[in-house]
Amino acid sequence: EGVNDVAPNSISLHTGADCTMPSSRAETGTPTGLNCDVNTDGNTGCGVQAASADSYGPGLNAIGGGWYAMERTNDFIKVWFFPRNGNSPSDVSSGGNSINTDNWVRI
Repeated sequence: EGVNDVAPNSISLHTGADCTMPSSRAETGTPTGLNCDVNTDGNTGCGVQAASADSYGPGLNAIGGGWYAMERTNDFIKVWFFPRNGNSPSDVSSGGNSINTDNWVRI
């Protein structure tokens, strides 16, 4: 959720009732909220502010872009950002036939 070219990007989830994020989890970003229910907290949802200012807007354009990836299961949703000029997993940058997200660092 980038707004008005203000970096870094925020990865947010807006859901129905009774959906929250755990207060402690592996990530490199900064939590912005734990309650994802759109009917509470002014519809801000839950999310994580990306660790890199180059994740959105002019900073992202200046580095030539990047990749966002999302994995969703019945138990979780995970999101990653890889700058095009950084160390992105080869299964992302080279379009591998299979991926292993267990080796990726989360936002």
